Amino acid sequence: MVQRIEQAGAEFELGYWAIRGLGQPIRFLLAHAEVAFSEVRLGVNQDGSIVADESHDWTTHKDTLSVPFPNLPCLIDSSGPAEVRLTQSNAVMRYLARRFDYCGDTASNQICIDVLQDEAYDLRNSIAETVYTLGAEYKAVFDEFTSTAVPDTLTGLRVICPNGESIHTNGLNNYFLIVQNWSFVFQPKQTSFQSIRAFF
Repeated sequence: MVQRIEQAGAEFELGYWAIRGLGQPIRFLLAHAEVAFSEVRLGVNQDGSIVADESHDWTTHKDTLSVPFPNLPCLIDSSGPAEVRLTQSNAVMRYLARRFDYCGDTASNQICIDVLQDEAYDLRNSIAETVYTLGAEYKAVFDEFTSTAVPDTLTGLRVICPNGESIHTNGLNNYFLIVQNWSFVFQPKQTSFQSIRAFF
């Protein structure tokens, strides 16, 4: 059983687990673009209660996707003459960024945003590795994260955005929407689109 959340007039459907994870930047982009979308949330029942075995949800759902590489998140866009179905979080974000003008005003901006998007996921993976490390190993993993991953990312940002130059389209881009998701980890009660833009 999955949880279906329907929005009136929605021509987009997002399939993902009932967590923020890789689906949250997609939700942010659709919400910021003011696009109605429905969701299929795996791992929970329609009433929001957690299922005992979420793997059954995935096994059942993946057979309905009709895509070459079944995976989550999955986006179905029924707004055009031909339905579009795609998986992989970066592919979905790039598709939506092009569709709703979040991918850069110039070719050089688009290249920067593509690079930043993949760097964002590398940093996200470092964050995940750090926060999911338990016990005696945590200190070494945290020290490695703060001494390597964070400085490397900030150095790269200074190179790609010298003098604090902004890379944006209609006020935000898909990179900022991906990074927005992390801010809940650090400042759960103080996060907004404005605060993440101010940070960068």
